[in-house]
Amino acid sequence: MSFSKINNDEQEPFLDKHEGEISPKSRKRVWILPSIALFSVVAHLALLLLWRTVWTHPNAMSKTVQKPSQLFKTQIEIWPEDAWDNSVYVGPPSKELDAAWDKLQAVEGISVSPEEVAKLDLKSRVHLKNGDQAAVMGYFHNLHCLRYLYQGLHPDIYVRGGDPGHSGHHHDYHCIEVLRRSVLCQPDFSVHGIHWQHEDKKVGVDLQPESKRECVNFEAVYNYSMTRRFPYDMIVGVEGSAYDTS
Repeated sequence: MSFSKINNDEQEPFLDKHEGEISPKSRKRVWILPSIALFSVVAHLALLLLWRTVWTHPNAMSKTVQKPSQLFKTQIEIWPEDAWDNSVYVGPPSKELDAAWDKLQAVEGISVSPEEVAKLDLKSRVHLKNGDQAAVMGYFHNLHCLRYLYQGLHPDIYVRGGDPGHSGHHHDYHCIEVLRRSVLCQPDFSVHGIHWQHEDKKVGVDLQPESKRECVNFEAVYNYSMTRRFPYDMIVGVEGSAYDTS
């Protein structure tokens, strides 16, 4: 028994369609243009709002309520063989050395919004005139301590100031403990090769700096901090203090 093939286009419909009724495909076509137009309007409004926010508040994009450590990516670095001995940050005092440290410490404090203060559970008693609070990132404090200890090696060149109760050896001990805690809090897990200081005598060993390590992109950290720094005259009640620059 065979069945003849029926052309669907020529086949009479089982049920008559009502005159004027719109097919499902036609309904979809009817909604395409209005949907595109609506999406375009919403997209333009969102872009306009974003532009106004960034233009009015330059730091708005960087002030996301999250820990700074979550903002930066890491990268693999291999330091050169003389990395620890050939650096602009160490050696006899010089204008070039001081300029390098000054640039590294360009940010003395950052501005933290009330929302960030609450999320970070920050307790700062120094307030800014825009409603934010002043804070210091740990890496800056570590750099301050390193430079303070370096300057202590050259008392004939550097006069280390500060509060009498928090200067001299007292401040040295403070900085040593700051750095000790920081090292133990986030240890450097890089594995270093070693070699003999005197190959023939097999006496003393030196570490090799040229090992593979994972580092935060410090340039990104520096740029982030620069967007958050504030002038001294932004501090509430700074007038008449040691930080008054007027």
